[in-house]
Amino acid sequence: MPTSRATWGRHCSVNGGLTTVTFSNGTKVTVATAIAELIKRLGDETIARGYDLKSGQCGGYNCRSIGGTSSWSNHAWGLAVDLNWSTNPFKNPLTTDMPSWMVNLWTDYGFRWGGTYTRLKDSMHYEFMGTMNDAAVFTARAKAAGIGGGTPVQPVQPALPGVATGEGGRGGV
Repeated sequence: MPTSRATWGRHCSVNGGLTTVTFSNGTKVTVATAIAELIKRLGDETIARGYDLKSGQCGGYNCRSIGGTSSWSNHAWGLAVDLNWSTNPFKNPLTTDMPSWMVNLWTDYGFRWGGTYTRLKDSMHYEFMGTMNDAAVFTARAKAAGIGGGTPVQPVQPALPGVATGEGGRGGV
């Protein structure tokens, strides 16, 4: 899905503003507020699964163009994060210490990984590819799945008429 930047406002002036996210290990990145909870959940899940996001090696918002071009980077909208740039450089051939589960985790929640670029590989780079509405949907999905901590939300089974539910007489809703 291509990024729908129109919903995010003008580059370097993000609709909804920017939020600094602090991961469970203290590492911080600044991103568009609409994707902040999703980034927090994915970052915390990444750490919980064993891949450390290193302080001083991660970043988000940056009002700049894509290197060597006049096109604006998704960093200029707060829609991209770079993770552990010293071990995941912008170069060919692809060089990364990220496990495949990590790439799958982030791409399952609306991000494109720079390691799949056809020209120079940008293995540190993840960019959100959806709209603000997509961000809300992916965030709710991650929350329901327990991504980033907490217990996944369990679907509630409707109670049978006349059967106590153990919840003060309330049926499932």
